[in-house]
Amino acid sequence: MEIWIIWLIFAIVLMVIEIFTPAFLFGLFSVGAVITSLIAYLFPKFLYLQILVFIVLSFLLVIFVRKIFIKYFGKKKEDELSTNIESIIGKQYKITEIVNNDENTGAIIISGVRWRVISNNSSIIKIGEMIEVIDINGTRLTVRTINE
Repeated sequence: MEIWIIWLIFAIVLMVIEIFTPAFLFGLFSVGAVITSLIAYLFPKFLYLQILVFIVLSFLLVIFVRKIFIKYFGKKKEDELSTNIESIIGKQYKITEIVNNDENTGAIIISGVRWRVISNNSSIIKIGEMIEVIDINGTRLTVRTINE
């Protein structure tokens, strides 16, 4: 088997690994392997040159290109929401079931879904009172009453 085909197979394997990892690292190595495959096709006898091209190219791609991809496709900024449910923090709703932390009761309906709530200061909140969601703890919302 010719060396350039081996580099191409290596590139495909690296791309498959990239599919299963979120780091966008193996994809860059895969690009390096594809370009090295072209070098190997042109210069099949110079293995040291191929390895050098792969190492240098992969290093440069990781240093420069990875930053750009992570900026646009990576984790979101801290001020952006990471899940849709976090969008309800700070919003106001009406209580649909009396909130009593001691009796473990209290609920609100958000978009047709019933959420259990607890009061942030252990006060009892009556049905129909307006609250603001201040935190999410698992499947419970921590709320505070809104003084109108």
